[in-house]
Amino acid sequence: MKATTIWKSWQAPALLAILLLAFVLRVYQLGAQSLWYDESDRVFVASLPLGQLFHTMAEEGLEGLPLYYLVIKPFVAPFHELAARFPSASLGVLAVALIAQVARVLWGQRAVVPAALLLAVNPFHLWFSRDATFYSMVALSAAGTLYYFILLLRKPRGSFWVGLTVFSSLGLCTHYFAFTMPLVCFLYLLLTWRRNWTLLRPWALSQIVAVAPLTPWYVFVIQRGQYYFAGAPAKSPQLVELLYTLRNFSIGDTGSITWEVPVAVAICGAMVLLATVWMVRTHQSYWGLLLLWLLLPIALTFLMSLRLPMYVDRYLMPTLPVFILLVVGGLEALPQRWCASTLVVLLTVSIVGVVRIYSDPAYTKEDWRGVAQYIEQHEQPGDVGIPLLYQSLEPLYGHYYRGQVPLKPVQLGQEVRDPAKTVEGYKRAWLIVPHPHYSAHLLAQCQPFDVFDVSTYGAPPPPEYLKWLEANRARVIKVRPFACIEVLLFDLQAPGQKP
Repeated sequence: MKATTIWKSWQAPALLAILLLAFVLRVYQLGAQSLWYDESDRVFVASLPLGQLFHTMAEEGLEGLPLYYLVIKPFVAPFHELAARFPSASLGVLAVALIAQVARVLWGQRAVVPAALLLAVNPFHLWFSRDATFYSMVALSAAGTLYYFILLLRKPRGSFWVGLTVFSSLGLCTHYFAFTMPLVCFLYLLLTWRRNWTLLRPWALSQIVAVAPLTPWYVFVIQRGQYYFAGAPAKSPQLVELLYTLRNFSIGDTGSITWEVPVAVAICGAMVLLATVWMVRTHQSYWGLLLLWLLLPIALTFLMSLRLPMYVDRYLMPTLPVFILLVVGGLEALPQRWCASTLVVLLTVSIVGVVRIYSDPAYTKEDWRGVAQYIEQHEQPGDVGIPLLYQSLEPLYGHYYRGQVPLKPVQLGQEVRDPAKTVEGYKRAWLIVPHPHYSAHLLAQCQPFDVFDVSTYGAPPPPEYLKWLEANRARVIKVRPFACIEVLLFDLQAPGQKP
């Protein structure tokens, strides 16, 4: 199908309406839930003076790069959840606008509205557009990089090189897994060497310029000499997890199979296959580029994870725009009457997934705000807080808790404190235990949990903690579950359990 460069009269208003829809979906109740840990970490780091920012980032792990923290820095002080998440929401809306342009270049005018609509209501993209983390920026970078790379393949221009450099830098300076985008472009240039060899040198220069702003960060990391990658899953992936990724990209993954999940997965999977067959059989331009962009990052991440587990769907965000574009390509390959009805069904199930984000308890984030308010309302002189993990200090002290109870975590980095010694001299102890986050796929942030059942912990807790917990089970006077967090209050003056 031949792409045109002139917008039809109805498309601009339609696209504006879709962008308004995308904006409303991304900002509706944006500040209703408190920050969960990852968001709290990003906001805390961004609020630091620039001189401390690099050091704190490195201590938290090397899964993130500095650009996102600099982008959100003006939005984190004074603190409010809506303001902290607003940059991600805005970047998500921009990605919707940009994918419409990419669809127009690839498939023609008829594909503009379906592409924008499908990304606007895509639950996976929507979730991370409502999260104070860097993944919506990566998605925007991927859409922009693909767009300008295709334009350069058609007819190189100076403005296109600038666009490619800017959007490549946006990703490369935000997240390590954005390196898959220039890797795909490089391999495509090699595979199409005969007709694109003149682009290789200026493309290489463009990527050098794109990554140049990271030079101070890499110098700092090398001098520091510690390479800790945080947030990785506990075990290497299995092939079935590729299906989980398909489910996430199609409808979002909360672990439950409701009626809309198989419908969305079946339609999206079928459209991607149909688009592939149609592009190959009709010799469509750039079919190899799209397939490389979809498959290479997934395959590479999967293979890398066999050695160091890191197969996490959100790390694959650079492939999501291409996934949406291939779904649209499959729709374009259908007869017009089937195209419209299939699109309606797909939009319907996507909207069901969107509604679940606002209404399903599975999507509730850690309620650190509620924990802080509860302790403030019930604390007494002589109380001590003993969070199981030191990471709990960040959302509590950093954003929510304004009470007088000292918080002394059991696990402080590699150090383990014996709760029995920590609570000596206090009358009551507040135990704060976040639910484990060990899924590489679920958009919901926590798993079913029981404080007294060691099998439900994400990682085995220290023996000192388990011993103290069992010995003081009878002293529990309050148990208050919050979203993804359990709070127990122990009366240390009450009789304990006999040895």
